[in-house]
Amino acid sequence: MTFQAILTKRLFSRVTLAMILAILTMLTAATGAGAAEHNAATPVTVTFKSLEELDPGQFWTGADGVDHLRGQVTLEEVSGAITGMATNTINGDFLITGECTEDDCEGIFFAWLDISIESEGGSWTGRAGFISDETDYVSIQGQLVGHGAYAGQRVVLNEVIDETDEDITLTGYLLNNAGAKAGANILWDACITGYDEATGDVTVSGGFLMSGPAKDSGAMNAVVTPVGIPDTAVVYGDVTFSGAHGELYGAFIAAAVGSGDGQEFGTFVLLGGTGAYEGVYGFGKAFETVGASNACDGVQGQWIGESFS
Repeated sequence: MTFQAILTKRLFSRVTLAMILAILTMLTAATGAGAAEHNAATPVTVTFKSLEELDPGQFWTGADGVDHLRGQVTLEEVSGAITGMATNTINGDFLITGECTEDDCEGIFFAWLDISIESEGGSWTGRAGFISDETDYVSIQGQLVGHGAYAGQRVVLNEVIDETDEDITLTGYLLNNAGAKAGANILWDACITGYDEATGDVTVSGGFLMSGPAKDSGAMNAVVTPVGIPDTAVVYGDVTFSGAHGELYGAFIAAAVGSGDGQEFGTFVLLGGTGAYEGVYGFGKAFETVGASNACDGVQGQWIGESFS
C-alpha cells in the first residue's frame, strides 16, 4: 500500500466530518468551563454517516519529508439535531515520527477542513482543525454557522457517544441568539509566553478591553494550537478574559489569510463564565494579527459579534 493510500485511508476512516467536529475538549482542560444547559445553549445530538469520496485531492511529499494532502472532498449524511448532506474539504500535513507498515505509519497529522451542510430551508458552514497521532487526537476544534432558516445559530459539538466504521454520533450544544441581546466587542494585545513541545500548544497572556457584553478590562489568557507544516494554515484556541466583573470563557478558530502576512480570520463563541458573565453566550467574527512588537512576539486580536443571556 502506498503512503498516499495509507494517509487517505486514515483520513477517510478516522477523520469523518463528525470526528472533526468533536470539538472544544481543550476548553474544559484550559479554563475549567463549558456551556451549561441554558435557554441560549441547548444540548443536541448529531450523527454523521460517511458516504463517499468525491475528490481524492492532491498528495505530495516535500523536500523535508513531510507528506501533504490538499483538497480531498468527502460526502456525509447528517441526522439528528441537524439533517442534510455534508460536504467537507480536507487538507492535511503528515509528519512521520516512527515506523511504517503496509497499513499504517507512526506519525502526527495536522489537518484543517472547510465544512458545508445543506439542509432543508438553510445551510451550515464552518471550519475545523485537529492534530492526531496514530492512536488518538491530541487536540481538535471547530464551529458551524447557521444560514437561512438557521441564521442566528451556532453549533459546537464536544463529545463522541457512539462510533462505527461508517458513522459516528456526537453531543454538544446549539447556541441560539434568543433572549436579551447585547453587542460583543473585545480587543486584546498579548505576548506568547510558552510552548509545549509535546502538543504543539502555545500559551498566550496579555490584556483586554471590552465594550460588550459588558464594559470591562483585565487579563487575557489563552491556549492556542497552530495547525500546518511548515506554515500555519489554521489556528484554534480557548480563551479566558478575567476582568472586574468576573471571568468570560470563549473559543475561536481562524484561518491564515495569504502566506506569511500574519493575518488570520475566523469565528468565535462565548461560553458563559463567572460573576456577571454567568449564562452569557455569543458568537461572531474573529480577527488576529500575529507578529513581533517592541515588547514581545505576540498577537493582537478583536472579536466582533453579539451576545445573549
